[in-house]
Amino acid sequence: MVEILKITKCLGDEIRLRILNILSYADLYVCEIAEILNLPQSTVSRHLLILKEASLVGYNKKGSWISYNLVKNDIYESFLKNIIEYNYSHYIKFKDDLIRAKNRLNGTRGCKLKDWEL
Repeated sequence: MVEILKITKCLGDEIRLRILNILSYADLYVCEIAEILNLPQSTVSRHLLILKEASLVGYNKKGSWISYNLVKNDIYESFLKNIIEYNYSHYIKFKDDLIRAKNRLNGTRGCKLKDWEL
């Protein structure tokens, strides 16, 4: 019961649904998610933590790089997949996010340094 409550609470936020939507397309780094959704990295990181705590998102670490992925387990197959597909087919924002994700993945992977980081 606690797991279901955690998941349904987690899904009550548009940003988290948008993150799940683009992670259904590909594994992404925080900086890529932030760029695609046009959000600060700190906001994306906070939402990814909530998604990880609900076991909806996992990650792979390679050195200092961490890519996030959608956990495709029984919950995904029986519940989450339908929510993602519904949002994609009914809300233009979700379609636009996927277009930006596809365009972003056609370029160089990873994070770009900001001028102030040089």
